[in-house]
Amino acid sequence: MPTAPLISREVAQGNVRVPQRAILRAPMARRTRSAMLSWTSACFLALFAATAFVTGGWKLQAKRCPSRLAAGASASPAVKLYQFESCPFCSKVRAYCDYNGVKLNKIEVNPVTKAQIDGVAGDYKKVPIADIDGEIVTGSADIIRKIGSAIGNSESEADAEWGQWVDSTLVKTLPPNIYRTPEESLQIAGKVGDNFDFVSGTVAKYFGGAAMFFVAKSLAKKAGISKGKEREALYDACAKWEGALGEKPYLSGDKPGMADLEVFGVLSSVEGTDTHRDMLANTGISSWYGRMKKACGRD
Repeated sequence: MPTAPLISREVAQGNVRVPQRAILRAPMARRTRSAMLSWTSACFLALFAATAFVTGGWKLQAKRCPSRLAAGASASPAVKLYQFESCPFCSKVRAYCDYNGVKLNKIEVNPVTKAQIDGVAGDYKKVPIADIDGEIVTGSADIIRKIGSAIGNSESEADAEWGQWVDSTLVKTLPPNIYRTPEESLQIAGKVGDNFDFVSGTVAKYFGGAAMFFVAKSLAKKAGISKGKEREALYDACAKWEGALGEKPYLSGDKPGMADLEVFGVLSSVEGTDTHRDMLANTGISSWYGRMKKACGRD
């Protein structure tokens, strides 16, 4: 910065008298500019985090691989899961592992830098990513199938069909609901902000929540969900699941199957929000949801 050294040289040479406030002005200006840059950077990172949250957790995970793994030997694998806590696809993996007693080493990924997954799966930068007994697997569907293969579980045809529905329909009803209003946006954005220091976390919560409020409108349009019909879309999806359950405690019968765990995993990712409370109060799945929580050891 040329100003401060110039003042110092002139004062040292005795060529000019400079008021004390002028001498102090340069470092104060530097501090002011530094603070402004830090704030601007934090705001930018918050918006970037919101975008990363969408592309990493909601939007780009909706495509399932059609391949199926055959059941293998029953053994509990060592699983390291790279995740976002509020990502519904990560939540599916957690639900499956909770129910089957598979211990997870969970690595929370910074949605801004994604430093934790740098190089883990090459250039792949979405979550979830899992290291299963030393093998890197990406995408919730393939991670669940790989773990299922290791513990001797298989996927039925009904599980596969409902799994497709979860990813193509159910998941898409969540962003328009949890980001429906500014207040609701802050409920879920706060989970993202919890992974930062106080200043960056606060900015991520408020600016990230604001960014997602607008991003969710675009996602709703792509999903064919009209403004003001967000809850209705979610309730309709829940009604479809309730109809499939019928009088059975679980879709697969007397115990949860893979489809039960995937639906539960997605819906449990928004626990603690108005969306979740309204869903349980205004649909017929609350009893099933309670049984699932107990089955997964979360009651």
